[in-house]
Amino acid sequence: FDPAASNPTGIAFDTSTPAASHRQALTTIRNHLDAARSGLSGSAADRAGAAVKELDKALGDNKHWDPDGSVNSVEGKSVFDKMKRAVEKLLEVDNPPAPITTVIDALVDLARDMAQAHIDEAVAAGGDPGLIAEANDKMAKALDKIAIGEFDKAINEYKRAWEKARDVLKVLDRLSAGSLWVVDDVAKVTYNVTLAGGLNVSFGTPNSAVSSITVDPVDGTLWGVNEGSSTNPGKLVNYSRTGVVIQPEIPSDVFGAFGGEGLAVTVGPGDDSLWVVDDPDPAGLLVPTVYNIRRDGSLISLFPTSSFSTAATSPQAIAYDTYSDSLWITDNAADAVFNVSTAGVLLGSFPTDAGPFVTAPNPGGVTNVQGITVESASHLWITGRTTGTLYRVTKTGTRISHSFPASVFDPAASNPTGIAFDTSTPAASHRQALTTIRNHLDAARSGLSGSAADRAGAAVKELDKALGDNKHWDPDGSVNSVEGKSVFDKMKRAVEKLLEVDNPPAPITTVIDALVDLARDMAQAHIDEAVAAGGDPGLIAEANDKMAKALDKIAIGEFDKAINEYKRAWEKARDVLKVLDRLSAGSLWVVDDVAKVTYNVTLAGGLNVSFGTPNSAVSSITVDPVDGTLWGVNEGSSTNPGKLVNYSRTGVVIQPEIPSDVFGAFGGEGLAVTVGPGDDSLWVVDDPDPAGLLVPTVYNIRRDGSLISLFPTSSFSTAATSPQAIAY
Repeated sequence: FDPAASNPTGIAFDTSTPAASHRQALTTIRNHLDAARSGLSGSAADRAGAAVKELDKALGDNKHWDPDGSVNSVEGKSVFDKMKRAVEKLLEVDNPPAPITTVIDALVDLARDMAQAHIDEAVAAGGDPGLIAEANDKMAKALDKIAIGEFDKAINEYKRAWEKARDVLKVLDRLSAGSLWVVDDVAKVTYNVTLAGGLNVSFGTPNSAVSSITVDPVDGTLWGVNEGSSTNPGKLVNYSRTGVVIQPEIPSDVFGAFGGEGLAVTVGPGDDSLWVVDDPDPAGLLVPTVYNIRRDGSLISLFPTSSFSTAATSPQAIAYDTYSDSLWITDNAADAVFNVSTAGVLLGSFPTDAGPFVTAPNPGGVTNVQGITVESASHLWITGRTTGTLYRVTKTGTRISHSFPASVFDPAASNPTGIAFDTSTPAASHRQALTTIRNHLDAARSGLSGSAADRAGAAVKELDKALGDNKHWDPDGSVNSVEGKSVFDKMKRAVEKLLEVDNPPAPITTVIDALVDLARDMAQAHIDEAVAAGGDPGLIAEANDKMAKALDKIAIGEFDKAINEYKRAWEKARDVLKVLDRLSAGSLWVVDDVAKVTYNVTLAGGLNVSFGTPNSAVSSITVDPVDGTLWGVNEGSSTNPGKLVNYSRTGVVIQPEIPSDVFGAFGGEGLAVTVGPGDDSLWVVDDPDPAGLLVPTVYNIRRDGSLISLFPTSSFSTAATSPQAIAY
């Protein structure tokens, strides 16, 4: 990890891995200025010293920084203030020499980078454009200050830009913990979106189950409803997060419902209870009713909606509330939301055609309320058909904290009929891509005939096998490293089926190409991951060789065999990652007494960060389990005691050094330290120099250096005459 590191004298395992950060960059600037002081004189040296003190204040207080070294969103503004003061000190120097102007420029550049990083994050997260524009305005003002040499005021403008971006992110933070599933009965699509309205994934809703949606707390799958009538019962549909139907549908007449236009489902506690609400069509044959059923459709209990309100004559959706063991039901005849017990007793309600729902664009409020879901102990989400909008509302209905139209994530989505809060956020994945290909082929079958239609049907069945078995996939939709090879096999079989068609029409050749491309992408993603992780170059070369062989197969039209080569490439990369998985849980801190540098590296040897080891503490290193800081040792001798040094993960000394003679050690060339249990115990080993005056000894000391106990290394081995390091 460093050609100059030839004498690694200390090593410490760390359960976390630090990243290069703004804090480290500021540390580098501080150290550069401190080193330059020796070449300065008079007021320049004094002002540089004062600036170093300001930077030490910025670096030394952990509350200013997040663990990754970025500026803390609450206390971080103090970092800008102290950087500004440091620049003010340096600007007091007349005709400042190059070392000082270099540091001024570096501090201004760092302030800009810190602000820009926050703005970039706000933009990427889809933050408020108005606030982002204000932040950019502050960035422009900073440039104006730089142009006239007011570098301290430029940093202040960068702070203001950072604060504006911080305000954007604060809003987004409140809308980031989870996602929403939405179904639309016009677009007939299932969407997963962020709580700010950003699209994550989408797919055609299976079996036209577009009337409602809920997330199953047992396995994370989805439930929806295909509405029906007295002559054509509705159906409850359980499907995967990529749109694959998982089990046979449950017809609504099994438990006595017609499945009219208001049929909706939610999942109760445990794994055997569904709650269904039905607004029967035609009205009059049955009354609007809430059903509690088992997963096989058998009835547990029921009650009419009139038991909690005679106005509730057209229920549209239902949501189970784990926080209160109750049900929430929307009704578009009453234009209201009802909260009822599981026995049908009214607990509360609020109108959707009054209060905060009445706005200038919608003076009548939400007069066709549809979907409902529970986000938290305090908030619900509901949807309106007439407004085409999703609303985040308090459970009292007194305040709408956020809303957005469905058109922000799909211009074709105008009737969001169902909504479900999800604690997780799915990402677009290879599983979703395969689902899209499968659905495209299935839809194309209606335009085929004869053997082409038969072969397409057989190929769809193979893809269903690949998609339908969860053990083939990781939760993020990537191919499982153990069972995933079956996905390649089933994709290959699907292509074999399609290749049996003579003179295949465009829909079939398009699917063949798409499956081959997807197999390539799946393999390449695994190879890229192996390369990025620093995997075995030999195995990676073998994987790339298989990728090249796949191209040879494509060139001669052997598309099924190409997928097989991609599978082999994926397997080679998988083998690389298996090795790396054993070397991924944590990182190593290393000090080198020739380079005099502290490094943090991966367990495979990749460099994460590095900095000059403070106070020449290059003899050993350990991680303090109390606060994550580092301890090192500056070796000494009988005339110059060694020192124990506690410093931050960016190289800033945190507290006064502990001289080794305080607890009776010379601090010779083998002095080393580790941290014991609790917050008051250090263990030190010393190979005294010169030998003979003291014997090699292990010391247990308090953090103030006072001795607790000691024992000579000869107590465990007479051969242990030159101890070098110690680890608790």
